[in-house]
Amino acid sequence: MQCLLNSSPSVGLVYCWSVDINAREEIIGRYCADVYQTVHSTNGYVLPVLAYSNFLNNGSNPLIRRICLTSVGNYDYRLREQNAEGCEDLDLYLRIAEQYEFQVVPEFLMGYRQSAGSLSRNSMRIAKSYNLTMAKLKSRHPEIPRYFYRWSRGYFYNYLVGQVFGSGNNRDAIYWVYKAFRVDWAIVLRPGIYKVLLLSSLRIIVELIASLTGQNHKIWSEFRDRSFLAPKSYRNIAEIKQQWQKSSSFKDSLYDRLLSYRWHQVNKFCQGDSCKRANRYWDEDKFAR
Repeated sequence: MQCLLNSSPSVGLVYCWSVDINAREEIIGRYCADVYQTVHSTNGYVLPVLAYSNFLNNGSNPLIRRICLTSVGNYDYRLREQNAEGCEDLDLYLRIAEQYEFQVVPEFLMGYRQSAGSLSRNSMRIAKSYNLTMAKLKSRHPEIPRYFYRWSRGYFYNYLVGQVFGSGNNRDAIYWVYKAFRVDWAIVLRPGIYKVLLLSSLRIIVELIASLTGQNHKIWSEFRDRSFLAPKSYRNIAEIKQQWQKSSSFKDSLYDRLLSYRWHQVNKFCQGDSCKRANRYWDEDKFAR
């Protein structure tokens, strides 16, 4: 709130850093200093960057000026009518980014609960929602390079791989690896993707054997959770920051280096004067008047 109050009227949305938490309130996941200090610290005119990656992470994150909703509209309920659900927040952020600047508070201030039954695990509906949202953006902003949209879709399908794999949906995990590869070959450079393919295949085989031999499904589920679904956890935020002081792994692999290159390309384009002039929604004198 203080960040928003201290910002100029051109800033319409303020966001912060967030952590994933499980049902026991434990912090789970992996947090790389380089990623948070670059990707998740994007300020100012952010439309092309947001088109490439939703760096806000989740819909619980932002604080939005009321005037933004008056200006750009509310969440688009029509996505649900098309059996497409899950990217209403991204669609709203993109419309806000067309007319307003973003500002970050670089602190971990919220936890985003992860559960296997959440909407974020319904990959087919959320993928359709994403594709419809990006198609609308692409029609409004042909000045954004086409390969940015391709990078974005490949990156988003990578995200879906992690979501469905984490929920134990093995067949969908393999499906989204295939879809990501069809869109963007870069996925073959991601070391973790081979673990996903291997463990997903093993899970399918073991689950099939368990069903044929009449093994208790609850026992199988507990074994699966203990064996395959134990993401790295932290006791508190201080432990994450201590880990940051020890090491940084953002550029350890070819995949990470490629993501870093692409990020800088998108950010460079976003900061260019030509990008602002090409954006028919952006008016630098709007707030001065």
